[in-house]
Amino acid sequence: MGILVPLTSGTSEVSDSALDAYLSELDHRINTPNEVNDSVLDVDLAELDYQINAGAARVNDLSDSADARVTVPTSVASKPRRTTVAKAEPKPETHPPTKALERIVRPVAQPDTYSASPEDHAGSYLFLPQQLFDYIEGVGIPDYVVSGLIPAQSITVACGRSGDGKSPWFYQLAACVAAGIPFLGRPTTQGGVMIFDGENPLQAGGSLIEQLLTGLGLSDYQNLPFWYWNINNLSPDYGSKGHTFVDMIRQVNPSLVILDPLYGFYTDIEAGSKDATKAFQAMRKLMAVVGCAIIGICHLRKEPGKQEDKTPPLEKTDLARWLQQLRGSGALINGSDVRLGFDKPISKTGAALITRGIARLAGEIPTIYSDRKYDTDGNPLCYELGAGPEPFTTDAERLTYEALPDPPETFRYMDIAACYGGVSESNVNAFIGRMIQAGLLIKLPKTVQCKRPGYTKGTRTKPKQEVFQQEEA
Repeated sequence: MGILVPLTSGTSEVSDSALDAYLSELDHRINTPNEVNDSVLDVDLAELDYQINAGAARVNDLSDSADARVTVPTSVASKPRRTTVAKAEPKPETHPPTKALERIVRPVAQPDTYSASPEDHAGSYLFLPQQLFDYIEGVGIPDYVVSGLIPAQSITVACGRSGDGKSPWFYQLAACVAAGIPFLGRPTTQGGVMIFDGENPLQAGGSLIEQLLTGLGLSDYQNLPFWYWNINNLSPDYGSKGHTFVDMIRQVNPSLVILDPLYGFYTDIEAGSKDATKAFQAMRKLMAVVGCAIIGICHLRKEPGKQEDKTPPLEKTDLARWLQQLRGSGALINGSDVRLGFDKPISKTGAALITRGIARLAGEIPTIYSDRKYDTDGNPLCYELGAGPEPFTTDAERLTYEALPDPPETFRYMDIAACYGGVSESNVNAFIGRMIQAGLLIKLPKTVQCKRPGYTKGTRTKPKQEVFQQEEA
């Protein structure tokens, strides 16, 4: 461990040069860091301490003699010196230079040679436009279950307050679909229906169905494709694998399913947006297999105590605002294809129930006023279409409507404005909205582009012209 000058006990004198060399080496050893192992370093320092102490004691003994001419520094002789040896710092890691990211340009996907059958990709079908049209025509998917109200293979969420008459209204709709007869003046596509009743007693459900069939004149209902299930009459195996309402729907293959209430079968649908989305995904998967439309009946939140916090009646308020009263998250409304609201009318029309709705893509559904039909004993039988309030606020609006083309001709915004007598655009829009809500106009998809009155090139985006059609009487 380096060279040290030994101080033996037999030596009587220490020369100046030898002691200087020893002290120089000692100081160098102490103050010069070495890259050594910790265990070896401890041994080295212990040896240095011994040499220092031994050398200091020997020098002190010699200093009493006459020939002693050496003075040992106090800092060295008084106590051992120990130093901390600095370890070598690790070398920084070096990385190869990062290559510049290159943009991958992929070729535009091109379909294979056209085939009448859609292509199977990852277990699902991808349709080219012509394949889609041919597939729908070949399979025979109808446009609607109830015209202008319930599209085929759609999800409808209906809401209203308890006791308003929603259940009888939908039971009658189901009976009309099963029989293939119009529902409140609207054509239906005949098909099997299933009603899952999760609220009413079995006897009450049976009495209601009997009254509706009698009111509709459906006396021959033995072979009517109308299936009814009640929660109070469950089989012992219900709820186990292969014995759920979903399994029953797959076995029957109906065109319409009514879940009353919706949360009774998708129990977490009102818990939050994620739960609602998950439930809608399950329903759409079921629709894809069976090909049915699903109607879920829901309830509104409890009304606030203060009058100023209450939502105005459905008949006189914004439909979107009124639907916000629905229990659960907004995904329960946004995830459905059709949203229907039910309320008691406030206008003096004699109607028992008012129905308003909005359909995805198609827009607002004309307001439906439903009157109750009673037997000779005063017992309710079924609903019939009510007249509703007077749709025209002025004689000018009545004359405008009468001046429109007779059905089935269509007309555009500018045609209505011309019949209205050149009034402001806002008044024309208000008139069109009232006619649609009253069911006197049907809004068709947007097709042709043309300018509106007062349009100047470069001032605003050129709008698509809306096309309307009169409702057939």
